Amino acid sequence: MDTWRQWSWPWQAKHGKHQLQVRAIDETGEVQTRTEQGPLPDGATGWHTIDVTVD
Repeated sequence: MDTWRQWSWPWQAKHGKHQLQVRAIDETGEVQTRTEQGPLPDGATGWHTIDVTVD
């Protein structure tokens, strides 16, 4: 079953550039593959990464 999960993480951000990255872990402890793949045919994979700058 595929599902989305919204989550939050309290972060005391410091000034500068940062890279944030997330990955999923299933109920058996298996970590989502880092390899990126589009949603078809079996659902998207890959660790989501964004760059942020804190002023």
